[in-house]
Amino acid sequence: MEKPYRFSLRTLFGVVTFAAVGCAVLAKPSENGAWSLGVVVFTLLAWGGIVAVDGQSTNRAFWLGFIATGWGYMAFEHFAGTPGRLPASLVINMLARMEFDSGGKFVTLQLFEQIAYFACTAMTGFVGGLVAHHLRLRRERERLAVLNE
Repeated sequence: MEKPYRFSLRTLFGVVTFAAVGCAVLAKPSENGAWSLGVVVFTLLAWGGIVAVDGQSTNRAFWLGFIATGWGYMAFEHFAGTPGRLPASLVINMLARMEFDSGGKFVTLQLFEQIAYFACTAMTGFVGGLVAHHLRLRRERERLAVLNE
């Protein structure tokens, strides 16, 4: 019987902290908040690259999935000329329009979208990391089952 994936308390604490900081920055968009969140996301992507190259095999799969999906989301959203076309972007734009249609400033709207973009990049990376980690565990179990037969 396959055991379900369980979060460690450290992972849960990190996800909840990042989500809380992201929501706090989204509540009152500012240039400092957008810049800070961008630095955190780029640091996570860079750290993920380092750990993926030089880390333990248990962490390597998660960080490979994290950087692949994080950079992939960033590339599609920003560099490939498709801003606003991904499902997350459509939700962000809808929320931004609801929030700022009542007389909000355009600069604040841009900051809101930028902060949400960084938050979605990190969330997409995290989900990709979990999927990669799960696939690695499943492959390892299948390999051990074949060896034990």
